[in-house]
Amino acid sequence: MLNTLEIIHESYFFKGGFFQENIHSGINPYLTIQVAEGFLILGKTARAHKIMNKLKKWTQKCFTFPEAVHPKTRGGCMGDGFHGWAFAEVVTYFRHCFLLELNNQSVFFHGFTLDWFKEQVKAKNLYCSLGTLDAKVVDSRILISGLKADKPVEIYLSLPK
Repeated sequence: MLNTLEIIHESYFFKGGFFQENIHSGINPYLTIQVAEGFLILGKTARAHKIMNKLKKWTQKCFTFPEAVHPKTRGGCMGDGFHGWAFAEVVTYFRHCFLLELNNQSVFFHGFTLDWFKEQVKAKNLYCSLGTLDAKVVDSRILISGLKADKPVEIYLSLPK
């Protein structure tokens, strides 16, 4: 998967976002976020956040995007102005920062940076195989509530170095 992401990033990124000349007339936020999410899942957190931070500069109201962003003006140039798929990818990305579920393993704070642990950060109503969870970091303490499991599960905390 990493080799594929590297090829996509090298071949199809323009000014920090996914740009495919034969389909869209602009930079595609939702596919850009999916590439960032791929890096995040593989543990390349810094690389994923670098892509997201670049993309964040192009957001519209309510942290949304048009379907395609014009590479020069950074305004919308194709599709709807509040693209639902792009917003869903934003939500999924940040959910995976708090909780990543892979192969019957639940990894909390997988996408967190050291700076995030210094802030008061919280996520409520994380729907997952363990129940409906709340996860937060307050005063450098990790608090997770709502865990319910009907079968044995593996739970990990992913902490930055």
